[in-house]
Amino acid sequence: MVLAALKSKTNLWRLPTVLDYFKISTRDRSLKVLVDQALIHAQLFLADVTLIERIEVTKQEAFAPYRYSFNPDERYLNIVTR
Repeated sequence: MVLAALKSKTNLWRLPTVLDYFKISTRDRSLKVLVDQALIHAQLFLADVTLIERIEVTKQEAFAPYRYSFNPDERYLNIVTR
């Protein structure tokens, strides 16, 4: 267990709440999640929604240093931050 305290009163949202806020479809919610093209563990996700620019459905870049799937056409939810 990890406990952390923030210096300011920032609201941190879990992934389902962020996806609701950005109106992500039910079909796309089953995709693996990236933050700025880096794979994350969705259950550990906490974010300040004011720092998120957009959420897009994308494929992993061909020149990425790590491949997250053997399927080059696999789609991901990419959370783009400011």
